[in-house]
Amino acid sequence: MHNSFLDENFLKLCKEYKQSDIALFKKAAQFASNHLTDKKRLMGDSYFDRNIRVAKILLENTAEPQIILVSLLIGIKEHSKIKEEFGIKITNLLD
Repeated sequence: MHNSFLDENFLKLCKEYKQSDIALFKKAAQFASNHLTDKKRLMGDSYFDRNIRVAKILLENTAEPQIILVSLLIGIKEHSKIKEEFGIKITNLLD
């Protein structure tokens, strides 16, 4: 997994969230890293890196946990795997 997810700044941004939410954020970041790290955007960065940047912005604005999860998982094509790992509600938000 990229260090950018577990960096001190990201974890500080999580302080407003329950531990169960933070655990889901970490799980989603690992899942996204596995699926998106090698997928590059036109700018040269990975989709995973972009999703982490968006998640940090959402954390700074204390967005709902489900929205942060979606921001981490956006761009993953295998919705059946997302459904297995994160449930139908998150999958539906991604559609």
